[in-house]
Amino acid sequence: IFGMLWFDVETNPSSKCAWRSSKTDNCNFLGQLISAGHANGVKMGIYSSIYMWESSMGSCSVGSSLPLWYAHYDGKRTFSDFRAFGGWTKPAIKQYNDKVGICGINADANWY
Repeated sequence: IFGMLWFDVETNPSSKCAWRSSKTDNCNFLGQLISAGHANGVKMGIYSSIYMWESSMGSCSVGSSLPLWYAHYDGKRTFSDFRAFGGWTKPAIKQYNDKVGICGINADANWY
């Protein structure tokens, strides 16, 4: 987890930070980013959910050789809910809660 670059594949309401409407263009762009990372020895992973991935990338599997950190806020520390997408058949990490109160701040809870 630490020492890695995680590509966050999610929708963004800001048009300046949003993925394009073309899923093919998005897949190609992510592929270019991954290739550049490999060329520079960067350890990488993908953070997304099945909904966010399919909304932005469609059936693209360009990142499937990288570890997947997926989001599914069901409050359960298990991968039993995982459904294959984007070429991944198993995840590396699950973000299972996005409303964990710690020391007066809101934090995410992850399981691996």
